[in-house]
Amino acid sequence: MLEHELSMDASEERIRERCQLLADADLIEPIHSEMYELTTWGRLYLEGEVDARNQPRPRPGRVL
Repeated sequence: MLEHELSMDASEERIRERCQLLADADLIEPIHSEMYELTTWGRLYLEGEVDARNQPRPRPGRVL
């Protein structure tokens, strides 16, 4: 859906991988199958209230 709705130049697999990493960083969370929503931390980050340098880094080995 993201690829088509936002005209993203990324494969479905790449988008899935990035969503998994964002979920591991607690910026989004799965709500159903492959659907995600922003967490409170994710909203605060987008609003400029959270500095990502001070947040735990996602662990690629866990999600790939």
